[in-house]
Amino acid sequence: MSVPSFERLRVETSDGVATVTIDAPPLNHFSIGLARELSTLCHWLRRTDDARVVLVQSAIDDFFIPHLDLEDLDNLSTPPEPLRSIGVRLMEWMAHCGPPARWLNQLVLCKLSPYHAALEAVSSLPQITIAVIEGRVGGIGSELALCADMRFGDCERAVLNQLEASFGLFPGAGGTQRLALLLGEGRAHEIVASSMDIDATTGERWGYYNRVLPAGEVRPFANALARRIARFPRDGVRTGKRLVRRARPPSRKALQLEAVHFMRA
Repeated sequence: MSVPSFERLRVETSDGVATVTIDAPPLNHFSIGLARELSTLCHWLRRTDDARVVLVQSAIDDFFIPHLDLEDLDNLSTPPEPLRSIGVRLMEWMAHCGPPARWLNQLVLCKLSPYHAALEAVSSLPQITIAVIEGRVGGIGSELALCADMRFGDCERAVLNQLEASFGLFPGAGGTQRLALLLGEGRAHEIVASSMDIDATTGERWGYYNRVLPAGEVRPFANALARRIARFPRDGVRTGKRLVRRARPPSRKALQLEAVHFMRA
């Protein structure tokens, strides 16, 4: 099955590893176009036998994804008031209901927001996913990295920042939930509430990164790890991923409430 062509993504497959390079100059902002391309890529990845591991990296020096493209927010199609307010209240109510209502809620959320659709697609991939971070990762870029199974950073250039609080907002695409699960509540509060830059060494100590390595060593290490995993029988690796994620799964209810409150804000 041939790899789809994209404007903002370069995809290469070799030895069971799909290397996805984000190339959206000038700074790799997370645009609606990039979100839709990621969703399309994930659809292809679920159907191909060519990729057992997915490695995501950046073509832009010193930037992974710093945040979303704020100009794109004006291009989101939203219903007029008061339909929008009614819809948001309905989605909030459905988030409090049982699994069937939350399943429907997730479909609506992904339909309304290409950003949430892309992150949901990455998070639900059956393959092991690895993010290689050699620059600034912030806002929804950080939330994308948190959807990966592993993150490896450049000890000199990787900088983490959830900048939403400085705009009077908060992470709205899984950041509040996945940061708390991964780092603990106190450190999640520090990152979310302060909008401070977190250097790579601190990020590794807190658990955001699996490990950080010197400049020039991150990609070779991540590539070697990806190819090692890709050599193993597929079913064992995929079942192991599912079971590890079940140990501390993010709350679907909390993720949807986060998204709804962000839409309201």
